[in-house]
Amino acid sequence: MTASNQDLLNLVNASGFLFQLRVEQEITSTEPKHGKAVLAREHPWVHPVTRDEGFIDLITTAGTNGKIIFECKRLRDAEWVFLIDPSAKPTASAWIIWRKRLSEDRRASAWDEFSLKRQSLEAEFCVVRGQADMQVPMLERLAAIVLASVEALANDETAYPQEVGWTGVRFYFPAIVTTARLFVCRADPSTIDLTLGELKDAVFEEVPYIRFTKSLPTTLGSSMLPANVPEAARESRRTVFVVNASHLRPFLTGEWEFDPPWDGVSWPWNFPKWKEDH
Repeated sequence: MTASNQDLLNLVNASGFLFQLRVEQEITSTEPKHGKAVLAREHPWVHPVTRDEGFIDLITTAGTNGKIIFECKRLRDAEWVFLIDPSAKPTASAWIIWRKRLSEDRRASAWDEFSLKRQSLEAEFCVVRGQADMQVPMLERLAAIVLASVEALANDETAYPQEVGWTGVRFYFPAIVTTARLFVCRADPSTIDLTLGELKDAVFEEVPYIRFTKSLPTTLGSSMLPANVPEAARESRRTVFVVNASHLRPFLTGEWEFDPPWDGVSWPWNFPKWKEDH
């Protein structure tokens, strides 16, 4: 039986590759507007510890020393709702991975908090339609893949030539670009019915992109050495940027730069984890 043109078209349209190709084309065609360039697509990765492997959909430049690692997720008629505090405002904070050459024979990578000039709202919880209570939430599953691929890429790039000092630091921004519409729900916990676990009413707002920041499992830790549970919880936070595809250009536009390190050029040597005598 010979497949019809429509059958073949349906087969192609069922693939997520079309969305990935369109995202790449959008980034490339609007590069003069935002200044970010596509460095690679379908980049293979193997995690150095877990040996998990896969392909990074897209890698782009970001700022002076940064890269954005994109996972493209096409969904039909989908909405992602992020729960935030009623008084929440855009934040500059972002927990991302960096790598650095500390000396001729010492290199380091870690997840740490930075103040990024590019601000957005931030959320720890995401609600997706049709998600069962016993399942690992969809966004957490996607985030785990992206975080693993970012660690693998950072590890691979430690073998590349780089300067010693602040100018040699490299930053990696995990990101998910999706066709799902993104909403925030400003939920006041005091208004949640304690017997039902439900809200009687809430304020919803569609957003173009958002930081998904929470404690997420990664192989690498932070530069800080936590002394208690609250500190350990804080240092396990990771940020994944989530962007609706229709707003990709404004997401990329602007300064993907950091404010100067609070301790100047001594960062990260001032952390006990990276001191020569540790």
